[in-house]
Amino acid sequence: MSERIVEATDGAETSRIYVWSILTVLMLLNALNYVDRQILAVLVVPIKAELQLSNTQIGLLSGFAFATFYAICGIPIAWLADRGNRVWLLSGCLAIWSGMTALCGSAQSFGQMFLFRVGVGVGEAGCSPAAQSLISDFVPRDRRALALSFYSLGIPVGSFIGLALGGIVAQTYGWRAAFMVVGLPGLLIAIMLPFIVREPRRNAIDPQVPPPVIETLRTLLRSRAYVHTMITGSLTSVLNFGSGYFLGFFFNVVHGRSLAETGFQLAVVTGLGWAIGIGLGGLLADRAQKVHASGLGRVPAFALLIGLPFAMGGYFVEDGNLAMLLLLFPTALNSVFFGPGYAIVQGVATSRTRAMSLAIFMLVANLIGIGLGPAFVGWLTDALSNYFLGTDFALRCAGAAGALSACHAAEVQARRWALALTSLFAIWAAFHLFRASRALPDELVH
Repeated sequence: MSERIVEATDGAETSRIYVWSILTVLMLLNALNYVDRQILAVLVVPIKAELQLSNTQIGLLSGFAFATFYAICGIPIAWLADRGNRVWLLSGCLAIWSGMTALCGSAQSFGQMFLFRVGVGVGEAGCSPAAQSLISDFVPRDRRALALSFYSLGIPVGSFIGLALGGIVAQTYGWRAAFMVVGLPGLLIAIMLPFIVREPRRNAIDPQVPPPVIETLRTLLRSRAYVHTMITGSLTSVLNFGSGYFLGFFFNVVHGRSLAETGFQLAVVTGLGWAIGIGLGGLLADRAQKVHASGLGRVPAFALLIGLPFAMGGYFVEDGNLAMLLLLFPTALNSVFFGPGYAIVQGVATSRTRAMSLAIFMLVANLIGIGLGPAFVGWLTDALSNYFLGTDFALRCAGAAGALSACHAAEVQARRWALALTSLFAIWAAFHLFRASRALPDELVH
């Protein structure tokens, strides 16, 4: 990191040690974000059974309930972040999403769970726009992909903790206790955060007043790099999160794993896979862009294409351990996009519109990728279950002991094919990244 990036609140120069300290705190905050977000993936089996939900309803809880309000609320929260104290904003948002996660453990119906997941989305909407805006104030452009990749390591760290801990707690004490265990600690951390992180003096960087939202949107939509990266973000969100919420079912149904085993396998595939991919993405993209600016987009584009054959193999092999090993590769390669993608979004925006540029990016990416992605995979699974069974799966298989063997076989095939077909989104995403890469030399300004 640079020895001096911005003027701190006390007028002293910001040191390398302090910058890395801030990055670490924000990465851990991002980890808490993903602990509370991803725990649902390992709890869907007992929740579905107790609340008697369909795959489509699980998809709505996993995606739409969270992502719709996460994306929409990101705009007004980003407006505040570009104008106010981002640290206090982060603290308040952390308290909201942590409290709502704990309340998920008290849900008695689909409607109640839906509302609590909406609350989680509202709180988490303030995390990344404010945090990444802070990071971009502290770190210069030529090192920003690595810094934002380090921040994004909170995704695998949080996912690993949420999935592994969630599976163990749910198996021992039930799924309701799992929500409580991961949600309540965030309330304490929210109180401590403003005493740990300082807000930099942005007037020293950019004295201009942030433009209106509409003007910011118009400017961003004129950027080909931004638009194509936003489309890529939507498609990779389907790959990383839309499919990810159904990996628990995949290991549980297709490979007969218990809740604890499923939690461990999900933690390995998503936690380790994302950690490897995000770390490599930042390092390789920063090196590539020093040779040519287009490298910031080309590195994740090639990674998406390389991961596709491994995904196909992972969904169709019969051995559960081999499936876990194979699925590590596309999970890692799909997540290479995180650091470079965020660096592109921050690089085409001014310092006074960085939070808003990310919020608009996330509005589209999350509504499509997380809002519709799980619902799409759930719907596709239900449709394929009917196709492979040759009749209405829900009508024939609900409590019909004589049809259990045929029902199980149909569900196994449906879950394999739904995830495999969804993995083809990688080709579409790579296409848009290559298009973005062509515009980067002219559009990266900060």
